[in-house]
Amino acid sequence: MSAAPAWLPVHLASWAAAPKVHLAAHGDETVERALLGGQPVQGDVLLSGPFVMDRPERLERAKRDFAGGRMGRLEGVPF
Repeated sequence: MSAAPAWLPVHLASWAAAPKVHLAAHGDETVERALLGGQPVQGDVLLSGPFVMDRPERLERAKRDFAGGRMGRLEGVPF
C-alpha cells in the first residue's frame, strides 16, 4: 500500500486495508486526530447531530435517551 498523500486540516483520509498507518505532524501547529477502525458498515447509515445509527427508530431512541439524561451530560454542550 502506498503512503497516503498529505491533506489539509479538517480532512478525512480512508484506507481500505492497511497493516500500518503512519501519522506525522510538521511545523508548530497543534494536531488533533481520531483514528477509527472496524468492519465496513453494511446497509444504511443515518446521521443526526452526534448520533449515528442504522435505522430511524434507533436514531430517535438515541436522541430521546440523550435528552432524558440516560447517556450522561457533558459540560458546555448546549443540547
